[in-house]
Amino acid sequence: MFRLRQLERTRRRIEKLYQPDIAKAEEGKHPWIAVSGVLAKRDIDLGPVEDEINAEKSRRITREAEKLDLEIPPFSNESEYWERARYGDFIFLSGKGRQFLRELIQEQKSRRFEVKVRWIKLLMLLITAIAGLIGVITGLVSVLRK
Repeated sequence: MFRLRQLERTRRRIEKLYQPDIAKAEEGKHPWIAVSGVLAKRDIDLGPVEDEINAEKSRRITREAEKLDLEIPPFSNESEYWERARYGDFIFLSGKGRQFLRELIQEQKSRRFEVKVRWIKLLMLLITAIAGLIGVITGLVSVLRK
């Protein structure tokens, strides 16, 4: 959690750092050319941070999927679930891959919840039956004593 917040803070700091340059470029003679140049420089600075943010999100969701014993999509170069970092030598889940794993995790959690609810319902019936039996036994004992 902390690492992701730190990376997002860094991204905001970089974007904020380029705001005056973008505003200055918009006031120039050919604003679209100047702004695109500033945005290109900003994107070069943001690239490694964006890759790290995506990698951290991927690590989190794959850890959660592993805890639930779910199958993580295998990596291949043609896979739509994985992508390579633009500014590093690592891979991470694409947006589609993260969405796919999120859906699997949600399905698994809902299945586990349904099983828990089923057991709780059975336990409640059992407790109710035991309470009824105790009431009947108490009533019989009181009637037989008189």
